[in-house]
Amino acid sequence: MKKKKKNFIIVFIILNIILISWIIIHNDYCFEKIIKYAKELAVFEFSAISLIIAVSLFDQFGLNKKLTEKRVELIIELLTELKKQEGFGSHFKINGEFMSNPSFYFEKNMVENHKKRFSKDDFFKKILNTQIVINSTDFDNGFQNVRKVINNPIMPKSIVEKAQFLGISGGMGGSKLNESNELLYLYFTSEGKKELVKKETKYWLFKENNNCTLIEFLKKFDNLFAACEDWTNKHSNIDEELNLKNF
Repeated sequence: MKKKKKNFIIVFIILNIILISWIIIHNDYCFEKIIKYAKELAVFEFSAISLIIAVSLFDQFGLNKKLTEKRVELIIELLTELKKQEGFGSHFKINGEFMSNPSFYFEKNMVENHKKRFSKDDFFKKILNTQIVINSTDFDNGFQNVRKVINNPIMPKSIVEKAQFLGISGGMGGSKLNESNELLYLYFTSEGKKELVKKETKYWLFKENNNCTLIEFLKKFDNLFAACEDWTNKHSNIDEELNLKNF
């Protein structure tokens, strides 16, 4: 924006030099005529500059400001919905046996926090690098309200792009699941947890948009939280840091 203003001033000065030179030359250096046309030029330029300032102020403090405010509210609503969801649970399957594992909470710096959390336990460090599988229905139900907020037409594109992994998608299961000796089954609702407790895993899949390890999955949430924080920092006057911790 500063560069545009600087360029505008330079162009304005150059045009004035050209116009004043033209007035002087085409009025045979007659002082009275030059003064007359110079006054008319000054009145025109004053009116034009006033109009530009008015439009600029309207743009700055009018519709764009209201749109930005709504977007900030929408981003805070998204963060609120994510924190309502709290997190997800997991069951580790190794050689056909299931083991219940700690839950993972949605917050800022999930990768870093969980690396520290599991730093002294080799078993849990191993879980971070294990392939995840997800029940599509359970996943979609868990993030239903989150997707409603993300799908709002005025949600910033930078945030929508980072939230693609929360969208509805298909997956692959069946024999491919049976071929893997170590898998991490994730659940996002109480219904999903009940199914895993009963070892009913036929609906768990390698999701197309989340065919990754646990640590890669956590990184996607880190990127989403960072995108939300970056946008609000750049476009709002929120002085205090957003509460992105989970308790």
